[in-house]
Amino acid sequence: MLLAIGWLPITDGPTAAAAEETMQPSSLSSAGALLMDLDTGQILYEKQADQPFYPASITKILTAIVAIENGDLDDVVTVSENAVRADGTRVYLVPGEQKTLRELLYAMMVNSGNDAAVAIAEHIAGSVEAFAQLMNQKAADLGATHSHFVNPSGLHDDNHYTTAYDMAIIAQYAMRNPVFREIVQTKTMPWNGDEWQSQLVNHNRLLWQYEGATGIKNGYTSKAKQTFVATAKKGETELLAVCLQAPSQAAMYNDLITLLNYGFEAYEAVPAVSKNDRFYPPDRSVEVAMRTSRDIRILRPIYTSEGEEPPAVVTKVVMDDVQYPIHKGQQVGQLHISLGNKPIVQAPLYAAEAVVPPTPTKQEEFTASGAPLWLAVALAALAGLGWVVVYRQKRVLRRWKVPVPLDRKNTIH
Repeated sequence: MLLAIGWLPITDGPTAAAAEETMQPSSLSSAGALLMDLDTGQILYEKQADQPFYPASITKILTAIVAIENGDLDDVVTVSENAVRADGTRVYLVPGEQKTLRELLYAMMVNSGNDAAVAIAEHIAGSVEAFAQLMNQKAADLGATHSHFVNPSGLHDDNHYTTAYDMAIIAQYAMRNPVFREIVQTKTMPWNGDEWQSQLVNHNRLLWQYEGATGIKNGYTSKAKQTFVATAKKGETELLAVCLQAPSQAAMYNDLITLLNYGFEAYEAVPAVSKNDRFYPPDRSVEVAMRTSRDIRILRPIYTSEGEEPPAVVTKVVMDDVQYPIHKGQQVGQLHISLGNKPIVQAPLYAAEAVVPPTPTKQEEFTASGAPLWLAVALAALAGLGWVVVYRQKRVLRRWKVPVPLDRKNTIH
C-alpha cells in the first residue's frame, strides 16, 4: 500500500534537486564525514561514509554505552596496575584507587582519560580483550558492520577502525540513553583523585562556542588525526555530525560548524506519519491494521523556486512473515518512508488490534482437513455429472409417463 502526502509549493529559488546539490558542503577538510538527523537517522550529507578510518578517542562513545548497559553506576571500581599504565590523556589514577563506575565514566568522557577507560573495561568484562568483544558485539547489533575495536580508549592499533556511518549510528544510539547524554553535555566537573585533584574541562569546545550544542566527543592520535562526533539542537531538530581524519583542530571545527549550519539552514522538519494513521498489507495476505509507535517527521530540503513543487512524502508497507493469531502491539512489518523517489527512513509497524484467524468457508474446511484441492475439484465435477445424468433420466422417464419416486439423496436443496 502506498500513502502519499502532498506538500504546498514554495517560491523563490533554484529547482529542488539543484538547490539541495548547490547548498551541500563542498570543501570539507575531513577525509570522512556524515550529517544525520539524530531522531530518525536520516542522512543529510556524507563523504566517504563507508571508508574505514582510525577513530582515536571517539571510541569512548562505544565504551561508555557498553559500560552503562552492562554495569551498575554505583559500583565501586578498584583501579589496576594495568589501567594506570595507559598512555595518552589521563586523570592520573593510581593502583588500588577506588572510584565509582559513574565517576570513571565522567573522567573518560569529559577529560578523555585513557586510564579511566581501561579501569572501566576491566571492571565490566575482566580484561580489555574481553571488553573489546562486548564492543564489537554491540557495534554489530547496531548495524556498524565496517568497524572493529580492540581497546576501550582508541589508542592506535592497525586493527582498530571505524567509518563515519558506523560512528553515527553508534552515537545516535548512545544519545538516546539519558545517563550518557547527561555525561557528554557536562562542561566542567571537580575531580578529587587520590593523586590528582583538578577541575575537569570538557574537550568539546562546541559546548561553549556553538549555540545549541548537546555533545558528544572528540579524539586525536598521530595516525587518526582529528576526529569528532558532535550534536546540536535547534527547535525540534537535533543533528549529529561526524568528522574523521581532519588535518587540524581548526579544520575539524570548521567542518563541524559547516555541516551543522548546512543541516539547520538547508532543511526543515515536516510531518510524515501520524501514530493515528492506519496501514494495511499491500496484498491483503493478512487482515490487520497497522500503525507506527509515534509520530514521525522527516527533514525536507528547503526550496525557494517559484512554482516548484517539493516532492511528496511516500510510504510503502513491507510485511514481516506473519501468522495468525496476531496480538495487539506485535511488530508485523516495516514502513519505508521516501521523499519523492529518495528513500529516507524505515519505521516498524505494529498491529493496532488483536486479530484472530478468519472463519474458513466449507470448501476451505474441506481442503484444510487434508483433502487436496484437485480432489475437491474432481468431486465437485462428479457431482455435477451426476446431476446431469439424473436430469436426463428424468426427462426420458417423463416422456414414457413413468412416475419417478422421490429420492432424497438426489434432491438439491
